[in-house]
Amino acid sequence: MTAAEPVVNITDYPDLEKVHKTIKDQTNSNLVDAKTLAKEAGAMRAVNMVLVGSLSVNLPIKADSIKEAIRDKFISKGEDIVNTNLKAFNLGREAGGK
Repeated sequence: MTAAEPVVNITDYPDLEKVHKTIKDQTNSNLVDAKTLAKEAGAMRAVNMVLVGSLSVNLPIKADSIKEAIRDKFISKGEDIVNTNLKAFNLGREAGGK
């Protein structure tokens, strides 16, 4: 599971199409358009939460337990932040289930 759009922080980053092909050739791989899903959730900063959601479909942890942890982590920042992160998590789960 990885975001389809990497952080390109080196000048000789490999060709993205080749990188995607290499990833897709791996068993049980899934490229997630995390930036688009984070934007849909309402915050570009929620990219990592999208990825947590996409990975969660393969973890031996109940989704409700992760959602509770998200709520606990972000409640001090307000209900809107909690809801944005939960939406990003849920969108990631949908993407991870494909």
